Amino acid sequence: MADQAELVGIFSNLISGQQQVTLYNTYRGLPFNYQADILGVVQETVSMQVHRHQAVSMALEGVTHVRCDALPEVIRAKVQDVDIKKGEAILSNFTIARD
Repeated sequence: MADQAELVGIFSNLISGQQQVTLYNTYRGLPFNYQADILGVVQETVSMQVHRHQAVSMALEGVTHVRCDALPEVIRAKVQDVDIKKGEAILSNFTIARD
C-alpha cells in the first residue's frame, strides 16, 4: 500500500514525463471525467490544470479521484483550492480509494 509521501513522489515523477492523469467526480448523478495536467508539487500538495467542468464539480464535492497508469490504484484526494476561471486545482491528503 502506498503512503502519502510515495504518492506525492509519483506525482513529481509525472511532471517530468508530462503524463496526464484522469480525474473522476460526480455531481447530482452526472459524471465528470476529464484529463488533467500536473503543474507542480509543493510539499504534500499537487497543483493541476483541470477542465472547467471538472473544476466546478471538484469545488462542490470537495474531493476527487485520480487515476493513471503510474499510480498503484485509484487515489482519493482532498480538493484544497480551486480557481474555476483559471482551471487550476490544488489537491492534498492522498489516499487509496476504497469505495
